Amino acid sequence: MGEAGGFQNCSAIRSHLHQVLRERGLEPEPRDPFYYPTASAYRKLLESHGFTVESCTLVPRPTPLPTNLVGWLRTFCRKSFLADLDDEAAEDVMEEVSRRCEPDCRDEEGKDHAMYVRLRFSAHL
Repeated sequence: MGEAGGFQNCSAIRSHLHQVLRERGLEPEPRDPFYYPTASAYRKLLESHGFTVESCTLVPRPTPLPTNLVGWLRTFCRKSFLADLDDEAAEDVMEEVSRRCEPDCRDEEGKDHAMYVRLRFSAHL
């Protein structure tokens, strides 16, 4: 049994991050460390390595963030997507991404959330 990020995990955040980087003349794809496959793609990957797959599904899981979106970006993106930027430029990117994500990620009380999509699977050799 296992669980990982699946297709469309944090899609609003990731899409805005890609867009903001492109607007600054930076290519996001080589910076993006995440792999969020569909259930069928992951099933095929497991089977191609000899696993028998019992189940493989995507499960949406809206998740309130313990800080705000900028805090989330510092944790998950500062040392990957933004590793080569100085602190000021990285903060500027993270603030802009947070601003653009407000309609998708901020509730009526001002609390930020991420739409996690979990890929849950059970497989054995």
